[in-house]
Amino acid sequence: MHTEDVADVVMKALAHRAAGAFNVAADEPLTADLLRDASDAHLVHVPAPALSIITNLAWALHLSPVHRGWIDLAYATPLVECSRAHADLGWHPRHDTESVIGELVAGIRERSRSSSAVLGERSPAARLRKLLTSGPVTRRKLP
Repeated sequence: MHTEDVADVVMKALAHRAAGAFNVAADEPLTADLLRDASDAHLVHVPAPALSIITNLAWALHLSPVHRGWIDLAYATPLVECSRAHADLGWHPRHDTESVIGELVAGIRERSRSSSAVLGERSPAARLRKLLTSGPVTRRKLP
């Protein structure tokens, strides 16, 4: 789901003074085929337990930033029904799943960065530079 769609539904919920929770999701679920097409990759079936073990090993050896929990989450993610957001808020996502995953893959390929913690530079040199210029987390000024 695109961040613009998330922001849009939050603004609509606030404007309508809506109470309670709303399920929100893209209209089409992300499938292996959509991911394959967006990344020009080949699908290789790997049984879930084997993928979990491989991911955990790669994470433990610092070869991958992906923890096994993300794989477990991917296998357990439910499809959600969004009719309340559609009916009560008049909300529908503007971005389809194919374009969102395409944008994500393009950002990964281009090594897109920002100043946010999530998209910030993650090299050892960048971490050292931040520590030297900002000091330990406990001594940094609040924004």
